[in-house]
Amino acid sequence: MNLKSQIGDKIATSNLMILLPSPSTRTLNSPGPTASEVAGVFSQKLHIDVPAYDSDLFEAGILDSLQLVELLFELEHQFGVRISLGESDLEDFRSIERITLMLNRKNDNGSRAEP
Repeated sequence: MNLKSQIGDKIATSNLMILLPSPSTRTLNSPGPTASEVAGVFSQKLHIDVPAYDSDLFEAGILDSLQLVELLFELEHQFGVRISLGESDLEDFRSIERITLMLNRKNDNGSRAEP
């Protein structure tokens, strides 16, 4: 194998690593599939633009009480979980990151809604 092909292989490998990071290197700044789905609920179902996954939705005035109820309905529908306001902490809905963590906890606890 010549030097040119060895360099090409290394570049191809390094590009692949950049494009496909391992799950262990994922941080809160690089959203996972659940966070992307939650962001999709905001943009497609509620028609709300959230500037970042860690934006405080209440402090920024992005989410009000009526939209929170709509969000709960859409999250239950999209993710097949039951979300009770009486059993939920309002802090869980402060950002897309926190909503994602709450949904992941519910899914880990087997809180999926029955069909």
